[in-house]
Amino acid sequence: MTDWVVIFDGVWVRYGSTIALENVSVKIEEGLTLITGPNGSGKTTLLRVLAGIRRPNRGKVFVRGVDIYSHMFPSNKGVNGLVGDEMLPYWLTGMEYMEYVANMTKTNTDRIIELARKLELTQYLRKRTWELSSGNKKKLLLVIALSVESDILVIDEPFATLDPKTVRKVASIIVAESKKRPVIVATHVLSAELSEASRLLFMMAGKIIADYDLKDIVSVDSPIFRAKLYEIPRNPLEVAKELGATEVTIEERTAYVVLNGRSLLDCLERRICSSYTIDVSRLLSSLMA
Repeated sequence: MTDWVVIFDGVWVRYGSTIALENVSVKIEEGLTLITGPNGSGKTTLLRVLAGIRRPNRGKVFVRGVDIYSHMFPSNKGVNGLVGDEMLPYWLTGMEYMEYVANMTKTNTDRIIELARKLELTQYLRKRTWELSSGNKKKLLLVIALSVESDILVIDEPFATLDPKTVRKVASIIVAESKKRPVIVATHVLSAELSEASRLLFMMAGKIIADYDLKDIVSVDSPIFRAKLYEIPRNPLEVAKELGATEVTIEERTAYVVLNGRSLLDCLERRICSSYTIDVSRLLSSLMA
């Protein structure tokens, strides 16, 4: 029997007349779970409920078997991360803020400094937080979120405002972290580094309308994977037909094909494909078809 880390059971959330979550029921296990979907689909609200920030109007949320909203105050001390647009104390430098959080949470400052170095943030830490660029503010928040120990890590839109190089670094760090504890990420960006995710949930209008088990990609019938070929074939259309691809494109001397799970696995095993991403636009198209 699977030991579920998180269970949402018939969860509803309303903001006035707006329904943010509508009867959401889903079970989440260990590993890296990705939540994607258009703006306003309920991704952030789902994380806010799990983090104990927004009590649901109806339904239950279990973390490690504990109903976290069974009392007046949520009992989910094991959940931590970055949810929504968190404000930085403008009067502190980046280093002072990191030291403050380390002291409050009893976090090893070496871990924080190590992550700051990986994200090329250390040279900006003497600046006050209001002086930082939007990208460096996001890096600082991510460094803090990733450094603080918790049973479950939740991160909302970790790649917003970041350049492509940093996106790849952050994605790799998130994947590494998911091998130590469950990580749940809401994101519009599904980079190749996130291909090790175990689960993908797609939300729309407050509902989870698709649930993909990425540990078993053969079970994914829809052509939602955009795979990069090792080299441009002499006849791309013939190769695409052989692979069962629905589309082939060539961009900057690199060829890409769009495949379903079974075709992707075949492509990887034959070493025709070198890497792949989940294409959100094609995912949406397949769900709306």
